[in-house]
Amino acid sequence: MLKRHLIVSAVCFLGFAAAEAPHLSAAETFVLLSVLLFVPAVFPFAFRSSKTLENVLLRSYPIAALSAALALITDFSFFAVVWFIYTLGLALYAVLRLVKTNIHRTEEMSVMAGFVYLAGGGVWFFAYVLQIPVMDFSPLIVLLTAVHFHYSAFLIPNTGLLDQMRELHSEDFSAEKLSPAVISFYEKTIDYDIKAKVTWSRWFRPFARMYEPFSRRAGQIHLSMNPDWYIMHSDMKGVDSDRDGRKHVRAWIRTNERQETVFTTLYSVYRSNGEGYINISLPLPYSQMTGILKPYAHKQNLVLTSRRRKSGAGDEGIYLQTKWWACHLPLAETFLIAAQNETTLKAVHHMWLFGLKFLTVHYRITHAP
Repeated sequence: MLKRHLIVSAVCFLGFAAAEAPHLSAAETFVLLSVLLFVPAVFPFAFRSSKTLENVLLRSYPIAALSAALALITDFSFFAVVWFIYTLGLALYAVLRLVKTNIHRTEEMSVMAGFVYLAGGGVWFFAYVLQIPVMDFSPLIVLLTAVHFHYSAFLIPNTGLLDQMRELHSEDFSAEKLSPAVISFYEKTIDYDIKAKVTWSRWFRPFARMYEPFSRRAGQIHLSMNPDWYIMHSDMKGVDSDRDGRKHVRAWIRTNERQETVFTTLYSVYRSNGEGYINISLPLPYSQMTGILKPYAHKQNLVLTSRRRKSGAGDEGIYLQTKWWACHLPLAETFLIAAQNETTLKAVHHMWLFGLKFLTVHYRITHAP
């Protein structure tokens, strides 16, 4: 569906450019680019095609997009009305969804709010095409206000740990070998519900009990001593890459059923010597612990590990960094993420200290309905 929408968008934009050349209006071009690119790009984050109203909005988008382009080309009010009604439809859908469902994900609420905000853009677009006087604003100001509403509505939030799995491509790893469900989880993490079961190795349990009060206060690596399954709530936030020093950083914050922070992890991807790595940073008092994980595909499953290769090549490892120095820690970890079916995954996280396993965390991961 998205591919068809983008094809329609490309045809509409080329038609607009040909009709308006050589006197293209920059403001009109900007508002049309939002209509043709940003709006359909957000649909996969917002819609579940099994719903009737969502199907109507998805299938009617090409007509609405064509109408928006024709409104700018012809100045015919009917086409502006069509786009205005479509934005009202998106806003109505968003309001109904917010009212009927108990939404706790910040990202989902942001997208729904964007649909509501977009209706404001539809109003100003309608006023511009019909040349309706708005206070003492010139037509250009009216159009620029429409541009503002169309773009501000779709500053799409981070919804996944990675933008695209193929960023990790190397001679050892290809995302094409993974199950689509695994890729979906890493690219749209916020769409999944997670349950965890923590198992401390017997020899390490006394140390874990001593650490628990400190982890609760620090809100970091606060894993339960209870061996039962419990729910982990997720939130995803953007991070200022300039301040962090890495590119495309996002924070994954996980809390338990008592609203205590379990993990705050900062994810990014980088490449070195032709290989892709996941860089996971855990902020600590006056320092941070950073895991550099190398990906592998095994029978459509994803393996992420910090364990160094026998050859010694690569950046894998777990490091402690402070403002003044950094050192390699005698820790190692491995994640195995496997798809059970199209909507359910399981994962296991192992950790070792001086080569001795001290922690295993099992995860049940389910796509939220």
